[in-house]
Amino acid sequence: MIVASGPLLFFVAAAHHQHDAFIPLAQPLTSSQRIRQPRKQRLIDRALPRLSSIAAASADESAFEVAAKTDHFRVLIVPSEAPSSDVPVPLGGQLQDIHLRLHDGWGTGAHPSTRLCMEFLERRVRRGDAVLDYGVGSAILSVAAAKLGASHVLGVDIDDDILTNARENCRLNGVDGCVELMHTREVVTGDTAISGRFDGCVANILVGPLKRLAPALGDAVRADGWLCLSGVRPSQVDDVMQAYNVFYDFDHKAVRTGVHDVYGEWAC
Repeated sequence: MIVASGPLLFFVAAAHHQHDAFIPLAQPLTSSQRIRQPRKQRLIDRALPRLSSIAAASADESAFEVAAKTDHFRVLIVPSEAPSSDVPVPLGGQLQDIHLRLHDGWGTGAHPSTRLCMEFLERRVRRGDAVLDYGVGSAILSVAAAKLGASHVLGVDIDDDILTNARENCRLNGVDGCVELMHTREVVTGDTAISGRFDGCVANILVGPLKRLAPALGDAVRADGWLCLSGVRPSQVDDVMQAYNVFYDFDHKAVRTGVHDVYGEWAC
């Protein structure tokens, strides 16, 4: 089966060699697509006489890369050149769409550590929660928390360009009203007090920063709150947990359950 972007034609080959092919109808092309188009057209022209029937069809995900799906979300990577008006509307049903334009920020939804965090948020975020997303990247986890019902999300990162991209993604998903984005210098210098403000915190970064941030992140979450830490290898779990044991009582068995089998080299 061949899948291509855009409004689609569906071709059914005849008789002994049945193959399905999706071919895009006419639409504006990028420069790289225009270079490849003549070869594609020759292949189409060669195939047409052998087809027994032609029918029109549509594909909601055709123009967008599907990075990941979880129980609640379908993550769509929106081409950077696509206007906002071209972003597909949600399909309805159980899955909610998260649309992302990616620049330098991490978080496509495809990386195991991101998916582990998303699945954790699906289980733990409750309507009205306040959530801290430390290392916001593309804002995928902030968007997910907001769509799951969090009333306020604070996303923090160390790079202004990443924060600009995160703001764009929050607007793209209609959650910019409840997601606040800040540079780490604003948090570290005390411009915003975060002590005890949050029902939960997600931090999908690296082991070194996770350990250094233990006092700040531990202090940011209320006494009965939750903490989701990832970007960690299974061999590093005990080291990270030791740094946070001052603030949290961990269930060691629960931390390890399922992580190795599902995502191999990453833990959450």
